[in-house]
Amino acid sequence: MRGIILLCLLGVLSAHWPPGSRQPFSGNVTMKPVETENHTSADTELKSTIEEYKCLKRMNSSPPYNESGLYCKRTWDGRRCWDDSPAGSLGWQYCPGYFRDFDEKAIATKNCTESGQWFVHPHSQKEWTNYTLCASTAPQTSPPFNHDDFQRVQTDKENR
Repeated sequence: MRGIILLCLLGVLSAHWPPGSRQPFSGNVTMKPVETENHTSADTELKSTIEEYKCLKRMNSSPPYNESGLYCKRTWDGRRCWDDSPAGSLGWQYCPGYFRDFDEKAIATKNCTESGQWFVHPHSQKEWTNYTLCASTAPQTSPPFNHDDFQRVQTDKENR
């Protein structure tokens, strides 16, 4: 699995190299980012792939959940890594900073239901994480809950 992810990561990296430049080069090269829509999209995709790789690596190396009772299994939701969480808990963490329209100071939440399953959105019928406050256009008011009242899934330092 790790080999496949690494190959995908290398594929994403190499896909953005100019034709004919896929050979090693020597000398000092200073590269400046290109401020285009395509670059932004590719940069986001690359950072997301790297975060996914780190998440899968952490999930595979972390010890199994050892608390009693029901729990939601660790998962990568496409944007963030969520650890095992006890049933009936609401995990939260800062929004990912690698999406152009996300405010990384805002909060995303993921609900582990009483049945030990991640919340499933009624319309999509898929597991859902609440990233609605992450959008930089979202109202920047205090969240409707006290962060200390909920389980924090990861520390800010682990997310960056």
